[in-house]
Amino acid sequence: MAKRIFAGLLLIGISLVVLGFRLIGYENTWHYLWNISTIMPPFADLRMIPESAEALKLGYDPAIQNPFDPTHRLFNYPKIWYLILRSPIDMSWTTPLAIVCTALFFLGLVLFPARLDKYSILFLLLLTFSPAVMAGIERANVDLVFFFIVSAAIFLLDVSAIASLTTLLIGALFKIFPIFAVTYFLELDKKTALKYIISGALFTVIYFALTLPDMLRVFSTTPKGDDFSYGVTVLAQRIVNQYRPGYAFLRFRLLHIPVNIDYIQLRLISYFGVVLLIVISAYFGIRNRSCFQFGNIQNLRAFRAGAGIFIGTFLLGNNYDYRLTFLLFTIPLLSEWSSRCKSFVSRLSIALTLMACWYLIITRLLDTWLPFGDQYSFILDTASKWGLFFTMIYLFFASLPNWLTLDQSTHTKTPS
Repeated sequence: MAKRIFAGLLLIGISLVVLGFRLIGYENTWHYLWNISTIMPPFADLRMIPESAEALKLGYDPAIQNPFDPTHRLFNYPKIWYLILRSPIDMSWTTPLAIVCTALFFLGLVLFPARLDKYSILFLLLLTFSPAVMAGIERANVDLVFFFIVSAAIFLLDVSAIASLTTLLIGALFKIFPIFAVTYFLELDKKTALKYIISGALFTVIYFALTLPDMLRVFSTTPKGDDFSYGVTVLAQRIVNQYRPGYAFLRFRLLHIPVNIDYIQLRLISYFGVVLLIVISAYFGIRNRSCFQFGNIQNLRAFRAGAGIFIGTFLLGNNYDYRLTFLLFTIPLLSEWSSRCKSFVSRLSIALTLMACWYLIITRLLDTWLPFGDQYSFILDTASKWGLFFTMIYLFFASLPNWLTLDQSTHTKTPS
């Protein structure tokens, strides 16, 4: 019943967005409701795929030269995507493909939760129609399809573990990051869980090694922002870009002593901080496990998938905020823990997720109310995402099965 209510509310929300397009215009709807700057023609991220397909048909390699893209973006996906580029798709496919991507996302959103209460429905709606998620829809980013793939993999685990892993690995062939969701297999018994997790990890490592030059090309040509972004290197990039534009170092005075720090050193400091954060949060998470051993099994799987993708992509470096969409997987269980365990960390995770996903609106408000409001909003945004990284590590380790933490105490999970 709760799923039907959630699906109905999603349909109402979608209808209101479409109504906004009709009443105030396509670009105005994105700007006034979410502070999203549209790129015309619509569906800019998805559009690169048919543009690259047309370039390939004329003998260009879109990874090297892409004359059909207005801004000459290079095709920054792995070579396996060329199977799609060699299909009959062309520019006329853009809008139909964007509609399919969006429909798959909403289908995946309804597919994965097993049990929803009124609070989880509210939080899911607030996140679904947040600027971070809606930016992915406005761009028709292919991560929408990968959200569906991860959701389908979670759903299939009750049907066939092999089918579930195969679905996840198909996603990892086209974009590596879905493999970070493989931890949802932890809910199986020890032997089976290790078999599937190790198999998935080995497959990905071998695939990555065999295509290493291509993967390095993808990484080097993928845009890396210092705003509307999350990841371990975002702050270092922002500091350098903000205070010494065009230079790879930062000079400032500490206790009246001149200090020079280059971009590489800033990144090393960031990685040192993130390792320290992992150790601290994992330690306290494992020490406070009792309550987090309970919860709906499917929601627990979804939580591990969403948390795994957020943690993994955070460690990779820079990700645009529309990838925060995968945090939707964590919400049903976070809401359950918040009410059942009265968990402060779970409630904090929800609050930080909302703050991170509504960053563009927070920026608009602070820009209106305060001088240099965009600077304050960036600081707040960075703090929320690093705080979210801490809470996700904490809760991920707190919810690990007993066999993995060497905890011999017995906790019975209630599939409810």
